[in-house]
Amino acid sequence: MEFGQLKQIYVRNLKKFRKQVGMSQMQLGLRCDTATSYIGEIEIGRKFPSLKLIVKIADALQMPLHLFFLDGQAPQLAARPLMSDFVKRNLTEQLTAQVSTVIQRVVRKF
Repeated sequence: MEFGQLKQIYVRNLKKFRKQVGMSQMQLGLRCDTATSYIGEIEIGRKFPSLKLIVKIADALQMPLHLFFLDGQAPQLAARPLMSDFVKRNLTEQLTAQVSTVIQRVVRKF
C-alpha cells in the first residue's frame, strides 16, 4: 500500500469517526489544541497531521488508533473485543496489586 492510499483511508475514517461521535471540527480542534481550519484541511486531504496530532485525534474521538488506517474492505476488527479476557484479567490483577501496595504505604505512615 502506498502512502497516498494510506492518507486517503485515514482522511475518510477521520471524518467518518468524527461524525459518528457527533463532534464538530471545531470541537475536535479544541480537544486537540489545533485550529478548526487545520482539521478541515486534513478532512479534505490538503494537509496531513503529524504523528503527535494523529494520536491526539484518536484520543479525542476515543477510537483505537489502528482503526483510522483500516479501509472499508478490511476485516471488521472493531467488531471483535479490543482486549482479550486474558489481558483484562492481567491488567486487573496488576492494577489491584499496585493499588494495594500504595494503600499499604499510606496506612503505614499513620
